[in-house]
This record gives sequence, C-alpha cells and structure tokens, in this order.
Amino acid sequence: MSEIIARDLKFGMDESISSRWSPEQPEFSHVASAFMAALPYLEPYFIQNLREALPLIADKHIAKDVRAFIQQEARHAQQHRDWNQVLARRFPGFDKLERVIRTRLTESRKKHSLPFRLAYTSGYEALTYQIACFILEERQFLLQGAEPRMVAMLAWHAAEEVEHKSVAFDVFQAVHGGYLMRVVGLGAAFMSSLRDIHAIMYFLMRADGLLQDAESRGRLRALRIRLLTKLVPEFRHYLRPSYHPSQHEDPHIVTAWLAEHQEGHDLLRLSVELLEVLSGGKTKAA
Repeated sequence: MSEIIARDLKFGMDESISSRWSPEQPEFSHVASAFMAALPYLEPYFIQNLREALPLIADKHIAKDVRAFIQQEARHAQQHRDWNQVLARRFPGFDKLERVIRTRLTESRKKHSLPFRLAYTSGYEALTYQIACFILEERQFLLQGAEPRMVAMLAWHAAEEVEHKSVAFDVFQAVHGGYLMRVVGLGAAFMSSLRDIHAIMYFLMRADGLLQDAESRGRLRALRIRLLTKLVPEFRHYLRPSYHPSQHEDPHIVTAWLAEHQEGHDLLRLSVELLEVLSGGKTKAA
C-alpha cells in the first residue's frame, strides 16, 4: 500500500441525518452506529498505547507508521464523536452507554500491562479491518440509498483502516510478539466489541421502534449471520503463528478510493453508484 497519510476530511454530521440513514437496511444503520459509538474512546486508547510503545521501537519505518497511525486515528475519533453527539441529543440515555465504554478503557489503561493493551489494539484493528471490508464488499446490500455523508465517512474510514492495517500488529510484535498474548488480545477485543455493539444497538433499535417489529428483528438476525459468516473464518488467519496483516488482499475499491483522493477529487458525498464508478464495477475479496 502507499504511504500512510492523515486526511482531514469533515463530513458534516448533524441533525439533518436520519437515525435510519440506510433506509433499505435500517437495522444496519443502528448496528453500524453502535459499532462506531465506541470509536471516540477506542481511538484515543489505541493512540495512547502506541505512544507509550514508541520509545521501545527500534525500527524507524515502524515508528514513522505509528506517528501517521496516530494522526489518522485522532481524525477518525473526531468524526465519530460528532455523530455520537447527534445520537445523544436525539436519544436520551445514549450518553450513559458511552460512559460505560469510556470508564472501561480508562480502567484498562491503569490496570493492564502495555503488552496486553498492544495485543488488544492489534486484535481490534484486525476486527475493524474485516468489518470495513465487509461493509464495502456488501455495499449493494447495506448501503443502497444510504445518506451520502455516511457512505463517504465509512468509505474514508475503511480506506484508512486498510492503509494502516499492519501498524498495531507490527508494534505488538516489536514490543512483545508472544503468540498467546496475541490470541488473548484478539479474544478480549472481540468480546468487548460484541458487548458494546449489543448494548447500544438494542438501545437504538428500541428507542427507534424497530425492536418491537418482528420483520425488523428477522432482518437483524440475517444481518448478524451474514457478518459472522464473514468474520469467523478470518479469525483463523489471525490465529496462525505465521500471520501478518499484509497477507490480506485488500478490496479493490479501497485502492481506488485512495487514488481518487490523491488526485484531489471530492469524496465528501458518496453513494453506492459512485462507489461502483470508483471501483470500476469490481471488488477483490479481502
């Protein structure tokens, strides 16, 4: 991939965006919002972990990538924080669920060792990479008719997740590198993300009236199966002793997005149709 670049894009997350911002898949709107809800707290947690590790890294290339990773993650946190603020104003009680995540991560910084926190960061980055690839590959199903600002933000975040997919793993390997700790970190990241997404997703769906609808619950079950069918096999790659994130073949649409941005094109409003134009109508499997 190309050099890691921090792109300061602003998508205008405001009250004009519907909670059901993907109208053909409203359940996905809430699943994605629930996943993104933790990011304003997770991204600073990852940043602090990698900053703490920087003095222990001898490889200048990895150290350079860490600094770029930190800049990218800081920008991601701000965009997702803006959307959280919209949801908090719209759904009283949302901020309490945010505080649960913030408290857990604050406690982790105090009580968990740096190797564990780096393993957790690496595991969560692997999870985020796969979710980002899933969303882009399933765009015809998940994003048809979706709010253009949301599509654009997801595409931007996905592209940068792909761009820096190896950084957290390389840092963990440089500082600790233990296989068992790597597996523990992935397991902890997976379980905590499930817990966070579950709590916030059900809160949003209940507040929005979808949880009371049998058809909506059925679509949610189908979406969860579809996502887990994608994620679970990928964990087998991460669990290989010889694993490295560079072994993944990235979606073609991501390399196309990066090229479009480099050429200076406006990517602040996107649709499935525009994504198809970007990708040339084809996507490689991750």
